[in-house]
Amino acid sequence: MAEFGVLVLPRPDAPQEVKLLEEMGFDVALIPDSQALAREVYVTLTACAANTSRITLGTGITNPLTRHPSVTASAIASLNDFSGGRALLGIGRGDSAVRKIGHEIAPLRPYRAYIEAVRGLLAGEAVEYDGARFELEWLSRPVQKPVPVDMAASGPKNLALAGELADRTSMWLPADVELIARAAASVRAGTENAHRDPATMQLGVYLPCFLSPDLSKAREQVRGVAAVGVNFFAWDKSVRLEDLPAPLAAEAQRLRGQYSFGGHGQSESAHARLLSETFIDWACVVGSAEACVDRLRGIFAQGIRYVYFVVGALGTSVEDRHKVLKVLTEQVLPHFK
Repeated sequence: MAEFGVLVLPRPDAPQEVKLLEEMGFDVALIPDSQALAREVYVTLTACAANTSRITLGTGITNPLTRHPSVTASAIASLNDFSGGRALLGIGRGDSAVRKIGHEIAPLRPYRAYIEAVRGLLAGEAVEYDGARFELEWLSRPVQKPVPVDMAASGPKNLALAGELADRTSMWLPADVELIARAAASVRAGTENAHRDPATMQLGVYLPCFLSPDLSKAREQVRGVAAVGVNFFAWDKSVRLEDLPAPLAAEAQRLRGQYSFGGHGQSESAHARLLSETFIDWACVVGSAEACVDRLRGIFAQGIRYVYFVVGALGTSVEDRHKVLKVLTEQVLPHFK
């Protein structure tokens, strides 16, 4: 049975929105970790945990640069205790949280070391990291079920690393079945290289989505989020854009050097305005519930177990978000649950 989650902004009303998601039947609520753009993620998650009883709660997405691994492990393990075992650690190499403070994303080698340290700490082990040896001394042993690590990835090397290390790999890619199938193959290759049982890895996708009979409005509402996804490829000068699928290559070429974190996630930003409607239709799920169901069927056929909906961009109104959530609950999720 498929699993569905929603990315929730850490606003004052986040606990109420997460409670609504729980009542609607969603399985996961994720809160972004981007300290310059939004309120503190773990404070928000704890408030959400106090207001709910079933839904899984996670970071969507934290990073290895703004917090020491002991801080991340202690925070998510504390949330797990407080919520009765409902925590999920979503982590990536860094985006707005690090770019907003003048840093670049983490290289793969130190990222691997960070993930290995966090996983060891969550399992109740003493770990060695950056020349020191330490553990979460307060954590009850034995740890029966460590907090799952959910690595977000887009590029093939990062996807393969997630296949080696993660419990879940969440792919942030255009909603194209061929692209998702290739990415899933990269994750499975990493799993095989690590001699892991493939059954220990769950595959999922982040899916920018806005359902509305007004297709022009739907496109505008996801434009800012679509640009975030394109920039995952455009920022890295080592990426050969000509090797990307044609629709993605063209948009990445337009955005390369143009993306501004001053307008991160915002549809009205200058860089987001560079995206074509054709690309948005290809990369996102916009329009009718029927179109969403069709896209999801193709996606789940690639071995995908779960979907995280990103409903609109920064600036999408609460009213519009709730309308989309209602359509998803009543007309989309019943096809897969």
